[in-house]
Amino acid sequence: MDEPYIRYKTIFENTGTATILIEEDMTISMVNSELEHISGIDKSRVEKKMKFPELIADEDRERVVANHRLRRDNPDLAPRNYPCRVKVANGDIKECILTVALIQGTQQSVASITDISK
Repeated sequence: MDEPYIRYKTIFENTGTATILIEEDMTISMVNSELEHISGIDKSRVEKKMKFPELIADEDRERVVANHRLRRDNPDLAPRNYPCRVKVANGDIKECILTVALIQGTQQSVASITDISK
């Protein structure tokens, strides 16, 4: 593997927050191990199998989807940080902060989920 790939993979896995790559159609293409820690959902059940809204509590899902679309239409108008509730494997809800940005030159987003429920 080349050095830049290893560097970015190391950063991705060790950010301290759940980090997710989201495709334009909202498919989650990659997650780090912190998402497993926060959600209790194994990476193998998420990557390329789950849509991002499936992680979001029902009350916040519509807003998250609207922000995802807005980010593609007018990135300057979409909020970068906002509170969001995340569903976890056992059915509980965790209060989190969602930070999302469009990856320049693509239609992918990178999102981090910080658990603030503790």
